[in-house]
Amino acid sequence: MVSKGYEPEYLLFAIKYCLDNGWKIKYPAGLYYAAKDEGAMAAWKKKKTVAVRKIQKDIKIEDNETSFQYIPKTNRGFEDILH
Repeated sequence: MVSKGYEPEYLLFAIKYCLDNGWKIKYPAGLYYAAKDEGAMAAWKKKKTVAVRKIQKDIKIEDNETSFQYIPKTNRGFEDILH
């Protein structure tokens, strides 16, 4: 199923979702239908959206400007370059 473009986390979520909603998966080929279930996909998108929003709330944006100062070292001659 990973070769079909489904994330492993999504596959586990889809299987749990389908089993919680009364599906009976009797053979391995039934996992394909569990992964393609529209209800499982919608619940997965909702779960991901909530997680992203939670992460965005935790991010603090600071507008303080950082001061950066660069003072170049002056070379007096060829010997200073070697050291």
